[in-house]
Amino acid sequence: MLKRRILKYLTKPAPAQDISEVTTYVDARDIGILFTENTEAMKNFGFIEKELLADQKNIFPLMRVVKREKEKTYRYPFFTSRDITLLGKMKSDTLSKYTSRTMDMVLLLDDHPDELTKYIASKCQCPLRIGFTSTSDINSETLNFIVKPKHEERKHQALMDYLRMIS
Repeated sequence: MLKRRILKYLTKPAPAQDISEVTTYVDARDIGILFTENTEAMKNFGFIEKELLADQKNIFPLMRVVKREKEKTYRYPFFTSRDITLLGKMKSDTLSKYTSRTMDMVLLLDDHPDELTKYIASKCQCPLRIGFTSTSDINSETLNFIVKPKHEERKHQALMDYLRMIS
């Protein structure tokens, strides 16, 4: 609980961007994707992955694992709450490499990312962070653009539609 409050305090707001300075989707090459294991976002990750690869984008997924199972092998690079100290220092090489990598944009696929995921998104070296909101709890402190689709069942298609409009 205390760790989450401290990370919320340490999370940098998304910088105000002049839309003319943002890399367009057409020009974007490297796109980070953050999502949580065993959520709707993870189920829809395959769709986003397929669409981005079809558009010839380099993708860098990172999965938030809430409870790590030692015997389980994970398909994607992942992090847990143990990989971040109370004061926000990253203890894992996976997180250090991910947040130091220069990317054109980062997509947060979770409807309600937790404080750790928002903290990682804020530390990413990218000018543009895009995600969802489906309640009044807007994640605007972390995101530059927020997608609020009309139909929840098509939200990941809506995300791709919005991305393609950023050109």
